[in-house]
Amino acid sequence: MTIEELKNYLRIDTKSDDSLLEMLKASAEAYILGAVDAQERAKNDVRFKLATALLVGSWYESRSNEGASTSEIPFGVQSIITQLRGV
Repeated sequence: MTIEELKNYLRIDTKSDDSLLEMLKASAEAYILGAVDAQERAKNDVRFKLATALLVGSWYESRSNEGASTSEIPFGVQSIITQLRGV
């Protein structure tokens, strides 16, 4: 998933958060791949892109919310990881 695809998904029009999005994207991909065994197959699965976008979106939206739980992984991401484990 490119940064432009991610920005489109998140409806971000500026470049001011590009470095933050790059860091969140890399972290989300590492998190998801760390949870599955068949990492190469998972990377090529369309669900991997969606899980990345969902996780980045969750982290991006909760970055400035005081009291927001950033430790919770969205259910959609958990569900996709479970599916990717079977790939």
